[in-house]
Amino acid sequence: MSIQTRQGAKNVGENNDSTEEDLRSNEVPDKDKEIELLRLQLEIERVRLAQMQAEGRCADRSTGRGRVIEYAKELRGILNDMPESEALVPTWFLNVETIFQNFEVPVDVQGTVILGYLTEKMRATIARHGNGRILTYPKIKQRVLSELRLTPSEYRRLFFQARKNESESWNQFLTRIEALFDYYTASRNIETLSDLRDLMIADRMKHVMPEETRSYVALTETSEWLRPSKIAELAENFEETRRMRKPARTSVGTSNRRQTGATRPVAPSSTGANFAPRSNGNPHHPHHTDTVVYVVTAVGKWVTKLGIAPIHPALGR
Repeated sequence: MSIQTRQGAKNVGENNDSTEEDLRSNEVPDKDKEIELLRLQLEIERVRLAQMQAEGRCADRSTGRGRVIEYAKELRGILNDMPESEALVPTWFLNVETIFQNFEVPVDVQGTVILGYLTEKMRATIARHGNGRILTYPKIKQRVLSELRLTPSEYRRLFFQARKNESESWNQFLTRIEALFDYYTASRNIETLSDLRDLMIADRMKHVMPEETRSYVALTETSEWLRPSKIAELAENFEETRRMRKPARTSVGTSNRRQTGATRPVAPSSTGANFAPRSNGNPHHPHHTDTVVYVVTAVGKWVTKLGIAPIHPALGR
């Protein structure tokens, strides 16, 4: 073999070796790319799985029953049962609404969730008024307060008669009386400081009124409370009417009682008139009469007519 031939073969071998090295060097980046691609695919699948799980929870909550179960589990151990004491119910509702707000409980689920925490009697009442449907939370709250007869006057009474229990802290007591005051002012539709001022004055006026006058004013109040000026007007009219209807004393009867003293009972007569006892003319005799006596004449079945007639001493003989 010539020198040129051997040189050519050598060059070809070197070229083949360089080509194989290039191929091997190119294979490394391709494998890295495949690994990176697989990593990206796995990440995408993980994100898709998490998204599907989140959508599944939302879909489960959107099915009604699933939503109620979900929120009921979250609130278990947080919501307390409705208290037996009527005075504590307003504070309990306040706590319920705070928890609903903190846990972002949807409005259409609140009524179903709260049913399990009502007393047995109240659950029966709500079921009776629901006509087969579950009432909303505001309607349940309104029905419970109505059944307990927690009127504006009752809120006011509970507020002023509230006392701290030994088992509660001062902060708990503060929360309770704040709730009672808020319920009272809300039931009276207090929106401004002027409204609150009129309400306090009106309450004070009714507190110092005589019982009959206060009852008359209370009968006049319906859904809206009366302003102080209207209360004063009604009280004045009522007491003026009472003064006009009082029967006047008969001056004749009073003066005659002072002149003659106590009179003896007069026996009834079949003729319809009652006469004085007979007198024997002796002024010291117990039956002696020389001035006047009362004469009672029957008018109708039960009514009698009172008159005065002089009795001559000769009639006693």
